[in-house]
Formats: sequence, C-alpha cells, structure tokens
Amino acid sequence: MNEPDELNSFPGRLNRALDRVDFPAGRGRVSALAAKLDVRPQAVRTWLHAESMPSDDNLARLARLTGVGYEWLARGTGPMRGTEQVQETAADYGLERAVIDDIVAVWEGLTQTQRNELRDIALAMTLRNMKSRLGNGDPPDT
Repeated sequence: MNEPDELNSFPGRLNRALDRVDFPAGRGRVSALAAKLDVRPQAVRTWLHAESMPSDDNLARLARLTGVGYEWLARGTGPMRGTEQVQETAADYGLERAVIDDIVAVWEGLTQTQRNELRDIALAMTLRNMKSRLGNGDPPDT
C-alpha cells in the first residue's frame, strides 16, 4: 500500500497528526506548537520545512500530543495509531473510557511546566519499579 508523498516526509506526517487533533493550521501553527512544547518558533519552523528533526524527547511529546505512534511520526513505520487502539489499550488495563477522559481533562488543565514535571515523576517511578522487579536496583523507599 503506497501512502501519499506527503506522508513519506516528517513534515507531512507531523502536519497530518496535528490536523487529526484540530491543531491550528496556517501561520498560527508554528507559534501555537512552539508554545505548547515550550520551544522556539524557529525550531518548529525547521521541523515543518524539513530542515531539521525534533529531538527524541520532542518527538515523543509530539506523538503524545497528537495521539500517533512514535515510530510512525518519526520514520513513517508502524501504525499511525488511531482512537480505536487507544480504547483497546484502556480496556486492556481495565480502565473505562470515562476515566481516561477525566485524566485527559486534568492533563489539559496543567501548564507545560506541570506536565513536564509530572512526566518526569512518572518516568522516574516507572524506572525505579522496573529496576526493583529486575533486581538491578535498590528496593523502593517505603
């Protein structure tokens, strides 16, 4: 299956992903995305004009923001990941859609700094738990 040429480039995939979540289009897209990610507008402009790629961290943030797969966004491989898969994942973990919607509502109410701090805390807790389970680190503090 051949994808349109626009999806064979990172800027095409990024624009497609942003369109999916009704992100502002046109001239306002650069400044809105820069503000959302807390990066310089010039950085976003270079991404959208295929002059550079975002860092791995910013790629991950873009994928989360738009609800697409990291590999699809970065390289054009793997599933684009639609709403159906998000619902399946929620069901797999025993979460109801309403709970997910509540979490998203809280998340959207946070500032970018608060989101970054929460993400860092969750990552640190996850890594600590993994190390503990694998026996490669100190057990968690109680």
